[in-house]
Amino acid sequence: MIAKCVKKSIISDVQKVPFFSYITDTTQDIRKHDQMSQIIRYVVIEKNEDNKPIKLRIEESFLGFCLLNDHSASGFANQIVENIK
Repeated sequence: MIAKCVKKSIISDVQKVPFFSYITDTTQDIRKHDQMSQIIRYVVIEKNEDNKPIKLRIEESFLGFCLLNDHSASGFANQIVENIK
């Protein structure tokens, strides 16, 4: 439950920002199954009372691992799109 709450908070933050990137990589677990790691990096713009930007802050959040079954380019792309949804 806590993980879902944290993930919802991260998603809410990302939906408010103008820029973000999705970083992914794969690694094998002990069973030799490929796990895809998911990280999202986004820019938070802090503004003053006049709504003028005063500071940029880059946040980076680990979203978790998922099993990667299809190692083709379209398999990677489909998994990334599914994770972002």
